[in-house]
Amino acid sequence: MVLTGLIANMKYDWKVKTLCCSSAGTYSESDFTNTQIFTTLPVVQQTCNVPAGLNATNISQTGVTLSWSHSVNSCTYLIYCYPANSTNTNAVKYVKTQDTVVNISGLTPNTNYVWKIKTYCCNQNGGFYGESSFQRFTDFQNITGTGY
Repeated sequence: MVLTGLIANMKYDWKVKTLCCSSAGTYSESDFTNTQIFTTLPVVQQTCNVPAGLNATNISQTGVTLSWSHSVNSCTYLIYCYPANSTNTNAVKYVKTQDTVVNISGLTPNTNYVWKIKTYCCNQNGGFYGESSFQRFTDFQNITGTGY
């Protein structure tokens, strides 16, 4: 028998008895066994790490390639790219991806940009369990048609 819906780190008591049925349709039962006790496992708190190794490459007049190192237990990343010192939320480019490299296009030439990234983490069964804080990165600036 498999029990589901139990509470983590909780003590449970259990016991069993036998029911016997005769061919005549009567039944008898045994006494209960001695009570057995088990405790479910505690919830393991996992950390959702901030991505590291942030890099901006292939900088062009209107685009850039952003990359970072894989974070353990990550199931997706959220990247925001926006003009430095901008309050214009329409200028924000955002991407949600499972990859560790993303190409951003449609940037304005000769503009300083900032990008930030956060990790969303999942357990082995794919269930979401947390997110990291944003890691801010400002490596690509003064984008021109010549690239770097």
